[in-house]
Amino acid sequence: MENCFFDEKTFLRVNQYGILEPRKKNIIPPDLIEVIFIPLLVFDNKGYRVGYGKGFYDRFIRLCKNNVIKIGLSFFSPVKKIEPLHKNDLILDIGITVKKVFFFNNSIKKYLKNIPDNNHHHDKTNH
Repeated sequence: MENCFFDEKTFLRVNQYGILEPRKKNIIPPDLIEVIFIPLLVFDNKGYRVGYGKGFYDRFIRLCKNNVIKIGLSFFSPVKKIEPLHKNDLILDIGITVKKVFFFNNSIKKYLKNIPDNNHHHDKTNH
């Protein structure tokens, strides 16, 4: 997987996998990336994820800085627990679903304090 800089002037083409990519690639080295958005199927309550099974993001994230912020994007609410886990499975820092944002890394949460933490959301009508 390569990361390319592009803007509104960049011409895109469809590659052999049906994915749009820049026609002329201006590659960005992985160690310069600070935030990565990860499409996935589902994540669990601890931030472990199930992707699409090819390991592209797992391999790529290992090339990035150790403190790269990993944001998972899912159409589905988190599941209780993903099993089995592999020793190299990475935990997301943030999980975003259609309805909620989940923080799994408290050091990042303090920088984004205006976003409600739905991990500890309580329905006030029940109290």
